Amino acid sequence: MTLHQDKENAQVFDFYVSWESRELWLRHMESDHLKRHSVVIERYPKLYFE
Repeated sequence: MTLHQDKENAQVFDFYVSWESRELWLRHMESDHLKRHSVVIERYPKLYFE
């Protein structure tokens, strides 16, 4: 995983992840913690998107 901080807004970060295989990525996309995170993003989009 690589973390990048925005040069203009120090509160903005980008995470980049390289997966070893599509299968591992798909398994991650179905994980409980990611599903919960998706619900929060949908409910409170202003927390994540300007």
